[in-house]
Amino acid sequence: MNIGFIGLGLMGRPMAINIARGGHTLHIWARRAAALEPFAQLGAHAHVSAAEVAKHADLLFMCVADAPDVEEVC
Repeated sequence: MNIGFIGLGLMGRPMAINIARGGHTLHIWARRAAALEPFAQLGAHAHVSAAEVAKHADLLFMCVADAPDVEEVC
């Protein structure tokens, strides 16, 4: 399954890692490029925008801090 994950901070990172380790194809985006780096070794596909993640995902998770972050992503 193609799973998209937006928000790879304190909470999102461990969840996304478990999804990748579970054998799913993971598509990711984060505002900070450094947050994407650990996922390269897991075979995750990093994208340049949240919209690109959504285009590739059958299921999309979003783990962001507050309402302004949600509005930025949507």
